[in-house]
Amino acid sequence: MGDAFCGGGSIPFEAARLGCEAYGSDLNPVAALLTWAALNIVGGGSGIAEEVRRAQRAIYDAVDRQVTTWGIEHRTEDVAPGEWEDLVGSLERGDVTPLEVSRRVPRADAYLYCVEVICPETGWSVPLAPSWVIGEKSRCIARLVADPP
Repeated sequence: MGDAFCGGGSIPFEAARLGCEAYGSDLNPVAALLTWAALNIVGGGSGIAEEVRRAQRAIYDAVDRQVTTWGIEHRTEDVAPGEWEDLVGSLERGDVTPLEVSRRVPRADAYLYCVEVICPETGWSVPLAPSWVIGEKSRCIARLVADPP
């Protein structure tokens, strides 16, 4: 079976799943990558899936450790002077884990991202947000508060 415009690869993937010899291609490199991933990672079996999980865990742990070391997501301003540095030292020595640090110093669990543009007349940063509703069920909204340049 051949599919010259396979897009995300659903036809070659299903053909391969049924045991047919399948070929797929696409001019769009993103579509070709999705097809390759569907056939080689998703359809790669339990051994490949376990290898991907191990790689994901290693990357997550490395990023978690670095973000914690830098204090990016933590309320470091709430701890006593020198306490954060002591915690980071303990983390770097391996005496504590990022989770243990987060239990002592609060860590963010949600993030809001908004692109801003600069108003050419006032110089103010203006957020480009499609909605100020953060959580409909919790009835949580964001309020725009002026912060002069």
